[in-house]
This record gives sequence, structure tokens and C-alpha cells, in this order.
Amino acid sequence: MRCFTLFLRSVPLLFALQLGVYAMPVSVGHAPLSMDISSHVEIATDEAGTFTIDAVRQGALDFAPNQAGFLYFHFSHTRYWLKLDVINTTLSLQPYVLHIPTSWLDRVQLYHIRPDGTMTTQQAGDHYLRQARSIDHKDLLFEVPLSSGENRIYVALESLDAMQVPLYLVEQALFAKQDRDTMLLYGFVFGVFVLMALYNLFYFLYTRDRLYGIYALYILFFGMMTFSVQGFGLHYFWSDALWLNERSYNFFLMGYLGFMVYFANEFLQTKNSAMQWNRVLRFAALFYGVMALLSWIAPYALMMELGVYSAALIPFIVAMPALVALGSSNIWARFYIIGWLPNISLYTVWALGFFGFLPYSLFVAHANTIGVLIELLVFSFAMVYRIQSIVQSKEQLEHDILIDALTGIKNRYAFSKEFAPRIEETLRVQGELYFAIVDVDHFKRYNDAYGHPKGDEVLRSVAQLLKSHSNHEGEAVYRLGGEEFGIVWSQAYTPSAPARLEALRQGIMALAIPFKEVETHVLTASIGMVRIDGRTLSASMQIYKKADEALYEAKELGRNRVVYRESIG
Repeated sequence: MRCFTLFLRSVPLLFALQLGVYAMPVSVGHAPLSMDISSHVEIATDEAGTFTIDAVRQGALDFAPNQAGFLYFHFSHTRYWLKLDVINTTLSLQPYVLHIPTSWLDRVQLYHIRPDGTMTTQQAGDHYLRQARSIDHKDLLFEVPLSSGENRIYVALESLDAMQVPLYLVEQALFAKQDRDTMLLYGFVFGVFVLMALYNLFYFLYTRDRLYGIYALYILFFGMMTFSVQGFGLHYFWSDALWLNERSYNFFLMGYLGFMVYFANEFLQTKNSAMQWNRVLRFAALFYGVMALLSWIAPYALMMELGVYSAALIPFIVAMPALVALGSSNIWARFYIIGWLPNISLYTVWALGFFGFLPYSLFVAHANTIGVLIELLVFSFAMVYRIQSIVQSKEQLEHDILIDALTGIKNRYAFSKEFAPRIEETLRVQGELYFAIVDVDHFKRYNDAYGHPKGDEVLRSVAQLLKSHSNHEGEAVYRLGGEEFGIVWSQAYTPSAPARLEALRQGIMALAIPFKEVETHVLTASIGMVRIDGRTLSASMQIYKKADEALYEAKELGRNRVVYRESIG
């Protein structure tokens, strides 16, 4: 009998629907339901915002079906009323919630009129303190326990922002499960933001490379903007400071845009690759910095509109210097374009949704965040590549400083850095160390007779020979300057130091480099060597002087020989 009564009540409503007077009501049964009900509502406009719920119930406003299929209202001071009929086809109370995911709306009142005529009122929005909301949640959420029969719901909306109003009617237990999954996803996203920001901040503090500091602030401000606009700030941090919530979004938005531009300018190195855009980006970064500060004192609605509309232009502005730099084979421009393309594509999707050209969906609502995450992932690879480039450049610089360009062996600077520590180590272990100076005989005469290119070939040949005779661990060969070379080795590979050096001298002769102007008719070398006893103490300059004296003695004795000095202390 009860079901028959419900059917009779529905006949007039169904007849009116055929005439296009009303929107289609929503029917719920025993099966848990989760649906977008935006296309089922009727809309009325209250320009002055003066009508009460009683006046609305008595027909003071003219409602019209929502023909668009989704709800979007532009920046306005107008109050909008929504009307929805929900029919509970069961005989029991069905626990549902009305969910509006866009948490930034200012004031939302819900009026639920049950089949028996009684009414409950609830409120939510970011102009209400947390404790004043009907349900403690970051989104706009209302309990709608649906009695058997026809339930009517009115929703009054007011907001200075552009209003996307996705409406979802969800069974309570089903919503709780969906909400847990959503929070886990948000936790992952914000965790990525925090980790990336901290990593780049610590790297900036370690290297003092300001690009990493700018990148950390870029990530931080975008993360905080998302945190604020999604309602987490008001819900968890500044729930008792509505003014802070209102101002924080504009501050983080302007800061994010400013650091986006600043990062693009530094990352693309526009001073070198797109100078004409360097000034534009610097001005834009300064402009948004000033706007971020003004957001604390300027009218909220004005700053919001300026932020939203200028944000629509920024991705294209930063793309232009990237395209210019790309033409000059800028490797960083390639990284930027790869990260920028998916970001601008998804940003466009989000903007079309925000301005009401696309219906609301989770993908559309979070397209900008997804795009920035992809961009940050690409930029992270670029920053790692930058680190590798810096390390490689540093290693190359160190190599160039320590290596003799002509011969490819270590130079005098390397010798001055390494020789004293080798002596200290020998003293510590009370071992023995050998140091020899090898000098190519009559090298100046050879250069004069055969020319400097031939002389360079001689130096390279001698250097490679010395290197091949000193290839054990702990042994090193240096070009000390001109035609002089130094050799350092320990006792571990030296059963007979003089014999080893004699073999080396003969090896130089065996190169058979023609030199008709000398008695041997081939190039020769003189060698002076000293043994360092770790049980006695000698300074590196004293040791070098003793080896040089031995070399001088070898030359005085007619060259092409080895002079060996015993341990010094």
C-alpha cells in the first residue's frame, strides 16, 4: 500500500517532467549510490541575496532546469539557489551525504525538507569557522538522511570566487571509503612536494647554487597553494583565522607564479640564450613578488581575479624564452620544453574546467597538479643532470690543473700537492721512499737543431716511457718543468733502486731518438736519486734539493748516468 501511495505522488511530477518544467528527480533504493546530480538540479538567481528559505519555498524565485549538465558561476556577488528532489523508493531511512569537492566556496547553506514537511538546516564554506560547519571535513559536506518518499533539498551558494559546484549524492559508508582513498592520494602528492622541496633546499645549502634554492621555493609555494585551495589549511592549521585562509591562497598563488618565472629565467640561462626575454621574466618575477605582498592588504576579490587571469598567461610567457633558447641549442631549453608541454596541456584542461568550459571531474579538477608533478619530475632529472655536469666540470678542471697538457702526466702543481703527504706517510709507517729527477741531456741544443715540434715529441716519448716503468700502486711520475721529470716510489717495488733507474736510463737510450750533435748520436738522460728513510725527519724541499744535487753531479760526470744518494735525515 505504501509503495502504491508513492507511485500516486510521483505521477504529477512525471507529467511535469514530460513538459520540461522540472528537472529529473533522483531516485535511491537499497543499493549504495554515488552519483553526480548536477544535471538533476534546478537553478534560480537571487541578485540581491535577500530571499529567505521561507520565501523560496513559497515560490518567490523562478527555478529553471540546469541545461548545461554541470554547474559553474562566474565571479559574482550574486546568491544562487539550487533545488533538487530525491525520492527514496524504500520504506527505510537511507543515510546519504551531499558532497561538494570545491572547498573554496565562501558560504553554502543546505535546507533538507522531509516528506513530512519538517526541515533541517546545515552550513559550510571557507567563511565559516571549523566548529560552525555541520560536518568537520575539508570539503563542503552535508548529512542528508533520506526519509521514505520525496525529499526536497535547497542549496544557497555565495562566493566571490569563480564557482565550480560539482554535486555528488553519496551513500555514507561508500563516501567514507572514497574519502580514505582520496586522502591517501593527497598524502602521496604532498609527500612528493615535501621531499622534493627539502632535497633541493638542502642541496642549495650545501652548494650555495641559488637555482636549487629557487626550485625548492617553486615547489614549496605550489604545494602550499594546492594545500590551501583544497581546504587543508583551513581544516588543519588556521581553522580559527578565516582572514588568514582567505589571504593565504592569493599569497601562495602569486608566490608560486613568481618563483615559476624566476626559476624559468635562471634555469634557461636567458642572459646567454634569450637576452631579450631576460628582462621580461625578471620584471614578471618582481611583479608577482609585489602582488604576493599586496595580497595581505588588497581586496581579496581583486587579487583573486588578477591572480587567476594572469596565471592563464604565465605558462605561455615562460615558454617563449624556452623556444628562443631552444634555437641556440640550449640543453636546458630541451629539458624545459619536455616538462612544459604536458604541464601546459593539463593546465589548459584545468583552466577550461575552472572557467566553466568543461564539466567538473576529478581529472579536470586536478589536471594542473598532475601537470606540475610531471614537470617537476622532468625538472628533477634535469637538476640531477645539472649536478652531474657540475661534478664532471669540476673533475675536468681538477684534471686540467693537475695534468700536464703536453705529456699527459702529472705536472709540477700536482707534485707540490702530493710529495709532502707522501713523505709524511713514509715517516708515519717508518718505511722508505725514493725520489728521482730525470733530465733529458742537451735538450736545448736538440730543440735548436730539430725544432720545438720535434722537442715536444721527445718529451711525450720520455714521459710515456717513465709512466710505463712506474705503473705500480703508489708510484707516480711528474713533469717538473721543461725537460725535467720526477719519479716517486716506495720500497715495496724496489729491490734495487739504482738498478731500476739504470734500466730506465738505458730505456731512454733504447728509444733511439737521433741526435747527431752528441757523442752517443741518440738522445740520453741524466738521473739523480735520493732515498728517504722514514725513521729520520726531512722536509720535502730538503729532499728535492738533495735529488737535484745528485742530478747536477751526474751532469758534471759527463751526463747519461745515474747518481744515487743514500738516506738523508
